[in-house]
Amino acid sequence: AAHCAVLTGVDTVLMDHARLNVRLTAEQLDIDPPVRQPVRVVLDSDLRLTPSAPMFLVDAPVWIYTRDPKRGIHRDGLAERGAQLITVPENDDRPGLNLTAILEDLAARGINELMVEAGAKLAGSFIAQDLADELVVYQAPMLLGNPARPATALPEVESLDSARHWQLTDVARLDSDLRLTLRKIPDTLKNCLE
Repeated sequence: AAHCAVLTGVDTVLMDHARLNVRLTAEQLDIDPPVRQPVRVVLDSDLRLTPSAPMFLVDAPVWIYTRDPKRGIHRDGLAERGAQLITVPENDDRPGLNLTAILEDLAARGINELMVEAGAKLAGSFIAQDLADELVVYQAPMLLGNPARPATALPEVESLDSARHWQLTDVARLDSDLRLTLRKIPDTLKNCLE
């Protein structure tokens, strides 16, 4: 695994039955065994994650960030499954847990490479709060139209000049899909590239 941890929201875990683990073998990855599983980080304000979630079938740490670990109905069962419940404050100016506080805590715990694999709301929050350094976007050769779910829920931009700018650093073809890798362009360089 190239990342120390994978972070997602509780809705993604519940809806997708996500395990957030490396499924390839050491041989497929061309590395020496064993395959190191990342720490799985779940943001769950109200401890809705159930102890029967498939992610607990994988032998790897699960850290759950929540606003009050004493309030959730599943707290005892999650602790029995080995999940570490971590208290984090909510935002003062928007709904949800404080992402900056979570990232600071993860860094203090030695997590220096984090993959966010989340739905549109959480992914959009990381981008809107300028907390993402790199985006890896997978694009299938199809157009879904207006009723489709967006990849990110971002605030509307007033003009193209006020939009966040990214540099395309890699394009890879995976069967019929594309994987686009984009790096954040620092504001100090944005004007130089225009």
